Amino acid sequence: MRSTPQMLLAAQAAHQQIASEQNARRERARNQRAREHRTHAMGITGAVVVLAAALAAGLYYGVGWLSPPPVALEKAKPDTFALTRTGHIYVPVDGGGFCKSIEFDNRSGAFNNLGLVGCDDITAKATGPKPAHTGTYNSFSESFKKR
Repeated sequence: MRSTPQMLLAAQAAHQQIASEQNARRERARNQRAREHRTHAMGITGAVVVLAAALAAGLYYGVGWLSPPPVALEKAKPDTFALTRTGHIYVPVDGGGFCKSIEFDNRSGAFNNLGLVGCDDITAKATGPKPAHTGTYNSFSESFKKR
């Protein structure tokens, strides 16, 4: 027969063995969860990068990529707005001297990207008196007063 201290020592050894096995299992599970977390985080990051690149490419190529083929600037005459119901928007491009020409069709709501034109050509073709104040707000509101 065993004595009480020997039985206590055997129970403590068995308990330590079980505790170390449980700690090892916990550590393996913790490492597995960390690997899965890293894998999922990389997948989500990759998906966000792809979506951001697609959005940036869409914004970069502008409004003309879904529109019908553009009409040449020379074909439209300045006084034909009543007939064609189209207008032009000119946006200065970085680097100066050039403007992005966009045609807006008021009937369909479609935008056509006409490409780059010289900003000086646009101002030379403009007719009529210049407004007294050329601020952005006033130039926008003045365009509605001329109707």
